[in-house]
Amino acid sequence: YAALTIDAGTQLFSPPHQDPDNTVHGWCADTPLAKYDPGVGGHLVLWELRLAIRFSPGSTILFPSTLVTHSTVPIQKGETRFAIFQYSSGGLSRWRANGFQFDQSFLSKAT
Repeated sequence: YAALTIDAGTQLFSPPHQDPDNTVHGWCADTPLAKYDPGVGGHLVLWELRLAIRFSPGSTILFPSTLVTHSTVPIQKGETRFAIFQYSSGGLSRWRANGFQFDQSFLSKAT
């Protein structure tokens, strides 16, 4: 992965979303950390797949975050949840595909 984000919000929760800036043909690695009861909260929801996945601290899941709408279930009051996300940006993939040029430079030379 070309990028890593650490989300250190103590009550980490994410509403349903996709990650359109990530590489469309790549996978995102999501690893939750801290202390929370995974039987009650912190689940990863993959909406189009109709899955709510019990997501224990320290586990890692790979999924196409650009294509699948996802969210997390809130944890209980007094618990904490942090997360590490690993991914590659779509801009980096396009730069490589464009012969190591940004889109604007590549398109200005296209015939």
